[in-house]
Amino acid sequence: MSQPLSRALQGHEGNYDSLFRPGQNLLRDLKKGWVISRAPVSARNQAVFFENLVAALVLENFSDVRNPEDLAKRINVICTRPPVLKTLPDPVLFKSSSETFAFLSNFFPSLIVYNGKLFRSSEHLYQWRIVTFLEPDLANDHFARMRDLDALKSRKYCHEVQAHSDKAVEEGTKLEIMQEVAVIKFVQNPVLAEALVATDPSSLVENTESPFWGGETNHMGRILEATRTLFLPTKD
Repeated sequence: MSQPLSRALQGHEGNYDSLFRPGQNLLRDLKKGWVISRAPVSARNQAVFFENLVAALVLENFSDVRNPEDLAKRINVICTRPPVLKTLPDPVLFKSSSETFAFLSNFFPSLIVYNGKLFRSSEHLYQWRIVTFLEPDLANDHFARMRDLDALKSRKYCHEVQAHSDKAVEEGTKLEIMQEVAVIKFVQNPVLAEALVATDPSSLVENTESPFWGGETNHMGRILEATRTLFLPTKD
């Protein structure tokens, strides 16, 4: 039997600050399973390596991993390339294809642990929260079906569930869930939290066709502005 992730991480005792430092690389051996290795990841192969790592981690059972939120945070810090904000427009218009401000989009890759489950992005978590609001008894089934989907397919899956549900999701519920998801995203990714703070004091506007999350209503932008205030340095 190959070694599970939780066994490989036992030596860290829930503190992952040293993970991915010299001699402490997390790797998945085809025969042994998860191992801590001294073998470094070459800079050339780093992007592909972490893409494969994230794909494998999403399939892992996190119930036996100590402090999984901190593990996700550590991986996010290592994997996330800080956006370079050369100029700060006002308003900041963002969407998933933005060159500089894509990190504000829910589609931006960033690991999130929620209730012992790992999600690839805040979009994945939001859509799962919506389907489990509609069908709470099928939460694990929906997660199993959604975890291999990309962000766009995750959204489409959720829309299909909503289309066949007799239960409606009120706007207030959507906003409440999205606000919680946004906070979790930036708490578990300090690199993105720092970039979010760097957008202050500009207003944030989702530049998409969604009349609810973007446009004049701009609920997503307002949620991110509210989230940003949580990370701003306190004034004396």
